[in-house]
Amino acid sequence: MFYSIAQVYEIQVERYLKGSGPDLIRTAQVEGQVRGSSAPTEINVKVARSKYQYVPMVTGNRYIFLLDEGDKVPELGNLLVLGSPSEPSRYLLTPDGNALVEGTETAALLRQIINPGTEQSLTNRIESAVANQRK
Repeated sequence: MFYSIAQVYEIQVERYLKGSGPDLIRTAQVEGQVRGSSAPTEINVKVARSKYQYVPMVTGNRYIFLLDEGDKVPELGNLLVLGSPSEPSRYLLTPDGNALVEGTETAALLRQIINPGTEQSLTNRIESAVANQRK
C-alpha cells in the first residue's frame, strides 16, 4: 500500500485549446509517495517530497496545461491529477511571451529536446495538432 502526497490547486481557465469545460478546474499535483500500511508521519512526508522531483505551481503565473480526461479521479470529485515530473503536463507562460518547460532534472533534458518557444508558437502547434487529430 502507498499514499500519494499531493497539492490541490483550483485553476482559472482563460480558454481551451481543445474541447470545452468549466471556467474553474481542480487539479492535484503529486509531490511524493509514501509506502506503508499506516498513515504517513510528517517526517515521512518531508522525506518523500525531497525525493520526488516536482515544481510547485505559483499563484498568479499563467500556464498551458496538457490534460487528459483519463486523469480524472471520480472518487475525488473528478479532480484532475497532473502527470509525472518526466512528462510535462504544463508549460509556464512568462511575462515576456515565452513558454518554458519548468525546472526538474528531467525537464532540463526535455528543454534540450522540446523547445516550446514563444507562447504563441506553442499555442499554434497545439491547435494544429488538435486539428490534425480530428481529420
